[in-house]
Amino acid sequence: MNVMNQQFALRFEMDMEAVTGLMLRSGRAGEFTDSSVERTPDGHLYINGYVLSSLLRRAVGRVDGGAGLAAAWGAYEGDRSGVSPLWSESVFVSEKEYLTAVNFGIRVSRELGAVKNQALYSDEIAFPLVPMTFSFTVFFPDRNQADMAAACIRDALAVIDQGVETIGGGWSYGFGRLRVSTARWSVLDLTEVKGRNTLWQQDNIDWQQQLTGEEIEKLRPAVRDDRQWTVIRISAAVADGQLLAIHTDVPEFGADTAGLPDSYVFRRPAFRNGSPDAVPVVTGKAFRQAVLSREIERMLRSTGQGACLDTADRTRQAVLQAEIRHCGCKRCLWFGDTDGGGIISAADARLSDWDVETVNRIQLCEHSMQNIQLFNGEYLTRGKFTMDIVIDRSRPETSPEELEKKVIQVLEQMHAKQKKGPPGWYRLGATSTCTGQLEVTAIEYPFSASQGGGQ
Repeated sequence: MNVMNQQFALRFEMDMEAVTGLMLRSGRAGEFTDSSVERTPDGHLYINGYVLSSLLRRAVGRVDGGAGLAAAWGAYEGDRSGVSPLWSESVFVSEKEYLTAVNFGIRVSRELGAVKNQALYSDEIAFPLVPMTFSFTVFFPDRNQADMAAACIRDALAVIDQGVETIGGGWSYGFGRLRVSTARWSVLDLTEVKGRNTLWQQDNIDWQQQLTGEEIEKLRPAVRDDRQWTVIRISAAVADGQLLAIHTDVPEFGADTAGLPDSYVFRRPAFRNGSPDAVPVVTGKAFRQAVLSREIERMLRSTGQGACLDTADRTRQAVLQAEIRHCGCKRCLWFGDTDGGGIISAADARLSDWDVETVNRIQLCEHSMQNIQLFNGEYLTRGKFTMDIVIDRSRPETSPEELEKKVIQVLEQMHAKQKKGPPGWYRLGATSTCTGQLEVTAIEYPFSASQGGGQ
């Protein structure tokens, strides 16, 4: 960027709330986890400007007229010497304004269907309890370019709200989703003293344009044909008379430990009634893998299309013979594998109208039928939730339309009233041989606040 030619600056601020946890890996191992979130030495949660500018570039790149802007903000001019016209501020969240939790995972070999060596891992997840303000400035040679960029960024706010573009890792499991609560911006004329002073001013800024969260939700931006996505919103509940638990051995912050059960219903931090709390959730990871991935892989196999675990699958054999690490079967293209990301994301869903019960059980010896041990676990006896499933359609080679149809097929089979599948077939959580039945009560498809989402 030629600094001498930049006579206008677009100064933009947006207040964002973390809808899901943020997997902001620092590259260091934590005291109890394999990776820890990025923090400052005094304990503040640190979201660097690069992470936020990357979010902005990707979101702007999805709207019509934004591809050129996103490219210019991510690369230097000419021989790539100089500076970028986009300047992003970092975000710091006080240690009193966020909570952390541990997310456990296990690596499975898609070829062998067994866990890999050193398969267990854990990540620290941050849950900001307060809105975060993202501030950035973009420099332009003339006013028209600045106004056009402001319009593209305004449309990109709806893209961020949809959850298709996130910050940090774990997109497939719904981490990093943000919601923009307010936005404001001004175009500054740097040839004038007032514009230059406002460029570095922190308070009492006379913003030229502002948007509320309600106005952002009503935006209907035009999205590029090659950058579209689909959002499927489902309402579901624990089936009547059923028990369900995604178990953890460690109680989350605020969890009721009365009776000291051996296992607890999995909870995520939340901010309720002015104080931090922990709420049971149906994790996006469990729903995505145990319900969608498993059942869609079953569909592929039953129709003769094969999947990467099928040794008779010629596609898989060809991949192995060519010594290409990334599997090309539909299951891996859609849901990802160790060497490549998928195109479907499911976020954690907090439960409402829920209740838990500690169930006491006895383990019997298979031969003598004598008692071996007593143990108990916490289970949900009821609960409702709403979950947003995002399918990224920007990779046409992965056949996203076919994936959408199969996801809808699975959800319709889970629908309590449509009854297109055997009752109790789809289960989730611990002891799923006898517990864990879910019922879908509503499907909104496509659920979208933009032209690009599923249109």
